[in-house]
Amino acid sequence: MWLLSDFRRGLGIGDDAKVYDYEGERARLTQHQANVAAMDDQVKSGKLIPAELVLTAWSGRVASARAKLLALPSRIAAECSGRPAADIESRARAVIYEALTELAKGSDAGETAASGE
Repeated sequence: MWLLSDFRRGLGIGDDAKVYDYEGERARLTQHQANVAAMDDQVKSGKLIPAELVLTAWSGRVASARAKLLALPSRIAAECSGRPAADIESRARAVIYEALTELAKGSDAGETAASGE
């Protein structure tokens, strides 16, 4: 039994009777290791950002813009009570553009308040 198993292994046949191409598998492993090393280099040089960091950053920015836009009706009601429609529209546009500009700059309300902008 041992002799047969050893003979099969020498031919590249596993215990599960599958034929393995060790050279091909070794080449695949080498290629994978080279890809991992290249990605690590890109991360270290700042050309590649881990997905978790992007998700965290964008989640905060989108949440901030969403909060500003959802607060729009109450802000307009408080600031524009009794004013003409043109004034209300102008103020609404200003608040919307403020939220969109903040999103485009890549800052959120916490960063803006902290930096004094």
